[in-house]
Amino acid sequence: MVDPFIARKLRPHQREGVRWMYRAIHGLDPVDDDTKTDEDSPEAIQTAVNHAGCLLADDMGLGKSLQSLALIWTMLKQGPHGKPTATRALLVCPASLVGSWGAEVNKWLGGVRAQAALAEGGAADEAFSKWVTGAPADTKSAFDRWPILVTSYETLRRLAPVARAARPEIMLCDEAHRLRNTTRESQTLAALRLVKAPMRVLLTGTPVQNNLDEYAAVMEFATPGLLGPQHEFHRKFTQPVRRGGEPNATAAEIADAKSVAHELAKLTKKRVLRREASINAAHLPNKTEMVVFCKPAQAQRTLYEEGARLVRDWTMTSGGGSTAAALCAIGLLRQLANSVDQAMGVGRLAALRALKGKGRKGKGEEEGDSEDETTTRVSKRARHGDASEDEDDVDEGDRTRGVSSDASTSDLKARLTAQIPKEFAGGVHGSGKLSVLRSILKSLCDAGEGERVVIVSGFAAALDLAGIVCGDLGIECDRLDGRTPPDARSALVKEFNAGRGGRAMLLSCVAGGAGLNLVGASRLVLFDTSWNPAHDRQAMARVWRDGQTRPVTIYRLLAAGTVEEKVFQRQLLKAAEATAAGVGDGGADGADFLVGESSGSGKFSRDELAGLVAFSSVATPVTLETVGWRDERASVDDVPLRAAVDADESAVTAVVRLAGDYSRARAIAAAEAAAARPRTKTGPKRLAFSDLLSKAKNRTAK
Repeated sequence: MVDPFIARKLRPHQREGVRWMYRAIHGLDPVDDDTKTDEDSPEAIQTAVNHAGCLLADDMGLGKSLQSLALIWTMLKQGPHGKPTATRALLVCPASLVGSWGAEVNKWLGGVRAQAALAEGGAADEAFSKWVTGAPADTKSAFDRWPILVTSYETLRRLAPVARAARPEIMLCDEAHRLRNTTRESQTLAALRLVKAPMRVLLTGTPVQNNLDEYAAVMEFATPGLLGPQHEFHRKFTQPVRRGGEPNATAAEIADAKSVAHELAKLTKKRVLRREASINAAHLPNKTEMVVFCKPAQAQRTLYEEGARLVRDWTMTSGGGSTAAALCAIGLLRQLANSVDQAMGVGRLAALRALKGKGRKGKGEEEGDSEDETTTRVSKRARHGDASEDEDDVDEGDRTRGVSSDASTSDLKARLTAQIPKEFAGGVHGSGKLSVLRSILKSLCDAGEGERVVIVSGFAAALDLAGIVCGDLGIECDRLDGRTPPDARSALVKEFNAGRGGRAMLLSCVAGGAGLNLVGASRLVLFDTSWNPAHDRQAMARVWRDGQTRPVTIYRLLAAGTVEEKVFQRQLLKAAEATAAGVGDGGADGADFLVGESSGSGKFSRDELAGLVAFSSVATPVTLETVGWRDERASVDDVPLRAAVDADESAVTAVVRLAGDYSRARAIAAAEAAAARPRTKTGPKRLAFSDLLSKAKNRTAK
């Protein structure tokens, strides 16, 4: 039984989640219902130990943190056999979320039931010490007890032996998709295994990031051995599902994919719980999500077509350029899909860097190393190298430069630079997206309603350019990216949500897109598309979650006719693969309708590389035909987007509405139907205390 103090705060799906996790990690729901093994046999005991873990894969915004804290508090106070099953709990999360988890503990447990030691900054060792030492024997005060330790994955790598000595009974891993490494034992995984917590709960809203093999890696840590060896899982599940999703798949391959997908869902149903965000729709304002196809500016299109032609030439001749060089060129073209300034380091971006004295001095320097201090309140940012060994905190531009920098790509950049007109002014003149962004922001300013907006990108340079647009319009900005010190992020978010920060938040989707609550904004612009769909989905979920009071509008900007359309199509296929594993959104993003690109394995043939970057129609984006969507520009009623569509020389070439109030309407109808059902009588009516007191007075008077 959950403490009534916290139980009354749980919504129905959260109560179900706490109960499910409790039963799963205490072995009350065996993985295999048909198992006839003696419960006291060595085999049964070992199976229970291996499978005493679970994955809570609820969509973003459904309250995974509240459910987790309710579980921890219940285990600290009681257990299936009448005594607590935990004395210490270890909660591991990204460094940027340590402070947020501390706030969650205070919010939901009241700060007097259980203290959480926060291992962040210079206080990490002290926090570990308080947690390990425990409360003095002669105290009963909760203020002397620190049963919960919140630490980052990075800090745990250093202090794992200390955590192991404390022997925590339960370990929770937030943003657990970070444990998806399928090729080697990372330092993070090694540290987590060293702790040897017997019960493990993994939390992530995006368990399938790129393919099923990564999902299997996450499940292997939660429930070792459940899905079998990695190579066997790949052969039995990943390959058939992938073949069944290809455009030329036979009827037999499609049937086989459905069969193994069903088998996988059955295998994991007792250890994976996934609910979609639509459950929460009845409790939140309406959300509208639109894909906005942007026509490249003339200079942008000229440079892109030249770059695509060179990549095609490389792939047609064996000696033209290496595949690595072509991949690096594709990275450059992805940035060119954003803007000429970003890809070539010219125009407004070059002027900004010159102003700040931080121009690039060599090939290895990070892009976007400067920022306009007149349009941002962030004065100090941490280096990427100090953040994490994982790729999640790495800027997309840095990752691209790590692929290749050979003579071929240098030649590509030189040829493209030669195509830039001498009178090129940069900014909106070199980017269809920046033009659309400017129209949206200007309309919001003109409305004067004080709405705040989050602008998301995977490139630091793109955030620089968005900051310049905001500065031109007089919009003050906050900024949170990979260089924002982890211990400064919580305060930055708190100020923004309270309305004391800027009117716009420039957010890195790879470093700041997970776990943050940015309900102070009601509009979000996703400026570019990541190869990893989880980055985009995490970022878009920052504004539509508990605490939001305004209707939410999300704009996904795509450069029409460019490689970005292909990246987006591959995202839809990855969503289909997640659905096959039973942890997707059921094709809600269009995955059920996709007939085009193959999801592949992350490796491309020369022909695929050429096709990936080929410039296609701008007037009718190829994605519309591939997915079966229709252009809805004529029916756009969103005021800022309407302004962008109707602008002179508008860069908006198509609009598709992905989500509206449909799921919310269904959720509200379901909630109303449940409320209308007659309630079962549970006994005589209980009198209020005032009624009892009145009856007692009457008896005394008599």
